[in-house]
Amino acid sequence: MIGIIIVVVLVLVSTLIVVNNQRYQKKQIKQLSNIEIKEPFFKKGTKDELLARFSNLLKEEFVVPKRLFLVNFIKDKEILFQCVHALQDPLGLDPDLENDVTVFLNLKDHTEKDQLFQAMEAKNSFRKDIVKDEPYYSKNYKFDSEILLTDLSEILSNLYHINDSDALEIEYYDQGPIYINN
Repeated sequence: MIGIIIVVVLVLVSTLIVVNNQRYQKKQIKQLSNIEIKEPFFKKGTKDELLARFSNLLKEEFVVPKRLFLVNFIKDKEILFQCVHALQDPLGLDPDLENDVTVFLNLKDHTEKDQLFQAMEAKNSFRKDIVKDEPYYSKNYKFDSEILLTDLSEILSNLYHINDSDALEIEYYDQGPIYINN
């Protein structure tokens, strides 16, 4: 008789655990369904037009309204470099960076580009990291910094040989609001 009672209690407890787990999962799914997933936006233009557009994007749509973002600079369907909110940089988890932008250059399989980058003045302020045996460079900037636009222009011109009139694209993703626990 005690064995039957133990089995019944175990069945009841396991049923309660399963029901509570299902409720928790439904609650999590409901919370996730409230997250706004946005499609990427694309802009085409010349180097100077896109740098100006990028500067406006940072101020009007991402940094000032406190939103995470990813921006790809693209030429002939190749991502040249990426810019993200500095809080998305694995080495930038510091609340003081909430108004910063991180630029990432991945020069994997581009020995020539790596050598060109080493000769550039801007490279002195970039941090070099190795991820999965691949070199990449990164630097944090204040979002309204003139140095940001100057360095990006230098990278586009000297590293990727892009003239002012060459066509480029920027692809940008709004990745949601920033939540900082103080």
